[in-house]
Amino acid sequence: MSTKARGIVLSAAMVVGWLGPVPATGQTRPSSLTSLTPYGIERGTTATFTVDGANLAGADTVVFTDPGLSAQIASYEDLGADIRVRQTGETGAIIQDRAQKGRLTLTITAAAGVPLGRHGFRVRTPLGTTSFIAMWVGEDPETSEQEPNDWPADATAVTAPVTVNAWLGALEDVDVFRVHARAGEDLVAKITASPIGSNVDTLVTILDVNGQTLATNDDFGATRDSLAAYRPSQDADVLVRVTDANPSGGRHHYRLTLGTVPVVTSAFPLGRPASPPGVVTVEGINLKAATTGRLGAPVTERPNLAPVVVPGLDREPVTRVEVAVGKYREVSEREGNNTLATAQALLAPVTVNGRIKASGQSGADTDLFRVTLGKGQTLVAQVAAQRLGSSLDSLLEVLDARGEPVPRARLRAVWETTVDLRSRGSLDPGLRLLTWDELGRGDYVYVDRELIRVQELPKGPDEDVSFVSFRGRRLGFEETTPEGHALMRPVYKVEVHPPGATLSPSGLPVFDLVYRNDDGGPMYGKDSRVTFTAPAAGTYYLRLTDARGTSGAHHAYRLTVAAPEPDYDLYVTPSNPNVPREGRVPVTVFAWRRDGFTGPIDVAFRDLPSGLAGTTGRILPGESSVALTLGADVDAPALVTPLRVVGAATVNGRPVEREARADERVSVIATGLPPDVLVVSVTPDVVELAPGGRAKVTATIARANGFAGRVPLSVNNLPFRITVPDIGLNGILITEEQTSRSFEIVADQRAEPVEQTLYVTARVETNGGTASDHSSGPITIRIVGRETRR
Repeated sequence: MSTKARGIVLSAAMVVGWLGPVPATGQTRPSSLTSLTPYGIERGTTATFTVDGANLAGADTVVFTDPGLSAQIASYEDLGADIRVRQTGETGAIIQDRAQKGRLTLTITAAAGVPLGRHGFRVRTPLGTTSFIAMWVGEDPETSEQEPNDWPADATAVTAPVTVNAWLGALEDVDVFRVHARAGEDLVAKITASPIGSNVDTLVTILDVNGQTLATNDDFGATRDSLAAYRPSQDADVLVRVTDANPSGGRHHYRLTLGTVPVVTSAFPLGRPASPPGVVTVEGINLKAATTGRLGAPVTERPNLAPVVVPGLDREPVTRVEVAVGKYREVSEREGNNTLATAQALLAPVTVNGRIKASGQSGADTDLFRVTLGKGQTLVAQVAAQRLGSSLDSLLEVLDARGEPVPRARLRAVWETTVDLRSRGSLDPGLRLLTWDELGRGDYVYVDRELIRVQELPKGPDEDVSFVSFRGRRLGFEETTPEGHALMRPVYKVEVHPPGATLSPSGLPVFDLVYRNDDGGPMYGKDSRVTFTAPAAGTYYLRLTDARGTSGAHHAYRLTVAAPEPDYDLYVTPSNPNVPREGRVPVTVFAWRRDGFTGPIDVAFRDLPSGLAGTTGRILPGESSVALTLGADVDAPALVTPLRVVGAATVNGRPVEREARADERVSVIATGLPPDVLVVSVTPDVVELAPGGRAKVTATIARANGFAGRVPLSVNNLPFRITVPDIGLNGILITEEQTSRSFEIVADQRAEPVEQTLYVTARVETNGGTASDHSSGPITIRIVGRETRR
């Protein structure tokens, strides 16, 4: 078999009888890719790769991130059925799905002009497109390690410059390489692992042939990947040892680049205005004495960023440094601004480029900036640092004219419980609480220094209280920072009052919040963000420090101070919906709202070809997501087409349209074989409730393709304070003997009037981590009241 990728939209015939011997009544696992060998290619060459996965028989097309990459499928090897085996201590039901392990041999060509860096691909099969797998395009010759190479005597010998594709296997595995280093030249040993999906946390050490350490590095910059360099005084062979600093399970592949190659380690400032084009100061290795770089063309998928280009080099650096493209006037921090008297005056809108650097003094640096505001005037102050490769972990505060923190809100505790079962991290959307009987949906909870809001209550004793989150990450309110919480930490239900409010005693604590932020939330990482409304006209100060109390030359930042600009960004998941003929699948659109925008957002698919049909939807005011459905006709052609979802909203009286971004750059829709299950009906198709009311709903399914397993159901797009109550340990479940299930939809007593479109989704449970969900037709829910939100 030899087929070649010809573009995005294709019409190759689907393969019949593509699965080998698997459980006769099992469900079909979606096609997936699990590993690639090797994980990269030299630009301007052609190389042979093997890719392993499940249900790859009949694959006919490779879809890449960039048109400069292409592939031929040379062969397919069936590696046998992937049979799920019960693990030690495992007590749950074992899913036995239809899955054949397989291996494709690909001949991949990287054109001479393809951009260096991270790329990747999916493979089209009769089931649709596979999961995404990442690969790297480099500039040096490629080779692979030769095991065993754990000891210096067995070191894999390589000639620089070179990139070695390697793997750390067992927990105690060590890889050793031997390379020649030239006198007076910096030999670089650079790891690329995290961008290609590896879990390895490398530690790189350069040693002489006698085992003496010459240079070592664990984490370079803001990543877990390593970079070490050594300049010998005379020509000599050296050893490069790679280990895992924190051995763990999972993928442990990596790419090791060795040679006298250019490296940019940092750039300052971390951004420049879009016009006129500016230059930045660069630091690095093997840069031919260059100390400045210019901004290249903005990144297509990230137009607010531009790569740093260093002139005079005969090749691109092996590190890619990107800086921000600013929209406001820019100024430089004036050092010595660490007291109220010496605070630097700012006039918004403005971006300050600076460093948290102690300048030879002991202790951490503090940068203070002075702004003058009218009563009720609002400014947004936000830091860009770690997102641009800085080592700064920012902490941003607002002070009054006396240098005291400005109060933001007063919290009155009215009920108390504790964190139960185990400690929880800062990203978890839920917390297990000892009790929750006094909590309601929409209540505020304060734990340690974090204010969060209840989204959903447990439906049984073994569930968490779910809090308002964005794409699975818990959100802090009043710009508090989500934190980890230890077992037995006190948790308070609180009322939120204006700062300084006089409150009657409750026997529980009162907490005062100030304008302070450590981490700005899911879109900001470790960078800070504060929205400040002046309680009175006067002078205020922004105080910027490092949350850990550290400082240094690489603690660079951009502090932007401007009036709020309400807007939104959209994201879509999954990135590659596979639509079975005669079926429907859910596609969820998420909205990240900025600077107080709370209005409705209408979303829809765009440019769907014949044979595909998509629904439209509305993200309700203040909410963050909506599910759409995408269906395929019975005679829909075999195709792969770009996934495009757009949103339209009115922001400050003007229409604003945004296109949704996918998690991976190969965001495509593909058609596939008919599904294992269909939701054939949901009755009634209109549900009307008053607050506190409940309605019975019945969903009916039809199984196909020999599938006879159980089918969990879920309800998409339930508005806030509308829920499906406790329906048992396994949720809404259609057992193996059933074809329908009834459940109730309940409106909270505090539910607001609203109208929304719901979908009931049936899940075919499979192994491998890829969902196989199938949706019903639309159901309308209407909460009646004085006025209905739409």
